[in-house]
Amino acid sequence: MKEQDRPLFSVIVPCCNVARYLNDAVDSLRAQSCDDWECILSVETSSDETLTLCESLAASDARMRVVSGPRSGSPATPRNRGLSLARGRYVVWLDGDDWLADEVLARLSAAIRAHGEPDVVQGPASEFREGADGVWTLVTRHVNYRSSDVGRVLSGEEAMIWFSESPRYVLPMASFSVCRRDFLLAQGLAFQPGLKYEDNEWTARLLTAASRLLVVDFDIYVYRRRAESITTAAGTDFAQYAAVVRHLFLFFAEQRVSRPMARAWARRYLAFFFDLFFSSRYPVGPEGFSARARTACLRRILEKGGRRAYLKLTRSAGPLKTMAAPFVLLCGVHPLLDMPARLYFRLVYAPLVRWRSRRR
Repeated sequence: MKEQDRPLFSVIVPCCNVARYLNDAVDSLRAQSCDDWECILSVETSSDETLTLCESLAASDARMRVVSGPRSGSPATPRNRGLSLARGRYVVWLDGDDWLADEVLARLSAAIRAHGEPDVVQGPASEFREGADGVWTLVTRHVNYRSSDVGRVLSGEEAMIWFSESPRYVLPMASFSVCRRDFLLAQGLAFQPGLKYEDNEWTARLLTAASRLLVVDFDIYVYRRRAESITTAAGTDFAQYAAVVRHLFLFFAEQRVSRPMARAWARRYLAFFFDLFFSSRYPVGPEGFSARARTACLRRILEKGGRRAYLKLTRSAGPLKTMAAPFVLLCGVHPLLDMPARLYFRLVYAPLVRWRSRRR
């Protein structure tokens, strides 16, 4: 396809059991004043009428295509399937139960052209939750960057350093990133098939690879958090979190990055690892997490090159995270060795992290 014949945007919509919500997602796309887009409805086997609805939507609009496949349990595979078919210059990720923000494509088009077609555009997103009465209510607006970064083109390293130093948790949803398609393909930035909570792993690779990342201040996305979604249902699936951490460690071990980038990786992703499995900053936390279950997860993380990868990352960490290494390795050997790690994180690591956070 000639460059001038390619649409500006490919909107990729993974769809599984979203018949109740899909019309809202598609309506938010069709309502955009910018019509320079195609939409790929990437459907997985569903127990509702999702596929039938997608086929009906595509039959009524030539800009829409349907591709289908078996159930994988994660948005990763349908996103990858859509990316392989995308013809647009930029990829927009839209889950089938969410919305695009009003006029976002027109705003993105202007920003992309004004800043020389960056690899990635990132911006805020609004989060809604459904009440018992079926009404969706705005609960927060996720703003990952500082106001001083708006309109700037950052390197991925600059973005990663800010993320690692931010006093708040930076939401890593893939849908907050609009990406140049050729950049994604050249860097091999597909999603890990079958992985729940895949956005944490994918966003880390995205920032590591990005040369030019534009920060905007308009909402890119409207996120609808619902109780039955894959992400919410994965909240207590420690094995899935272990898989994410293992992928992060192995990816880092293969990279040759600058010292500032390595330090940022250690700050952000070792903290992510420790908070998930040893402290209580994340909703999953370690409460009710047995020593046997923790050891099983750590064995999975550390096996087949994982131990070497973990230790490589700790070499770029500060003293608190470096001191944790022997306790983590012991805990991964046998459940009876879980106690030293728990004591270290409860009595040393967590209090000092809280103290340092209060000083900032």
